[in-house]
Amino acid sequence: PLWALAGAGGDELAPAGLDVRDDGPGLVVAGPPRSGRSATLLTMARSLLASGTPVVAITPRRSPLRSLADADGVLAVLGPEAGADDLTKAIGDRDCYVVLADDAELLVNGPLNDPLEKIVRTGRDGDHGLILAGSTPDFTRAYSGFVPAALRSRAGILVAIETPNDGDLFNIRLPRNAGPGPLGRGLLIRPGRVLPVQLAVTE
Repeated sequence: PLWALAGAGGDELAPAGLDVRDDGPGLVVAGPPRSGRSATLLTMARSLLASGTPVVAITPRRSPLRSLADADGVLAVLGPEAGADDLTKAIGDRDCYVVLADDAELLVNGPLNDPLEKIVRTGRDGDHGLILAGSTPDFTRAYSGFVPAALRSRAGILVAIETPNDGDLFNIRLPRNAGPGPLGRGLLIRPGRVLPVQLAVTE
């Protein structure tokens, strides 16, 4: 129930994704603006909902995740004014859920920083977790709080790689020729394994 489809990958273009419980509890989708990271996050959210897993979406700015507001299984879609109490109320006493945050770098040092970090910490022994999407350089510069807590899993997706240094976010070494490819091309990353994937894109 905590497996989230990200795209199609491998030689046979089979469904490829990450499991919040097995690969997480923190997963990170990183890339430049307009690279498809928000569309990837939406794909993962829809996959979780299709499995019956409740989700909370956090969108500090306009995001495709806001289209989920009336979908079954969506506990809340929280905007830029949301505080810790809003997130706590949405989750309630559930143990099985996933929080997805788009443009998550905007939440660093804000009122949601501590509750998001707690979700990652308690998710190691529970059935819940956090999926973040945002800017690769901004995530690299986050030294405390929920972002480095999520990155400790060393699992996620690099979207539209700009330089080989993008791999530093997950402590992996990318080839020197790594760089932008076709729209929606990315890497699905687990410790010790990197899989090229084609991600969903928006027109």
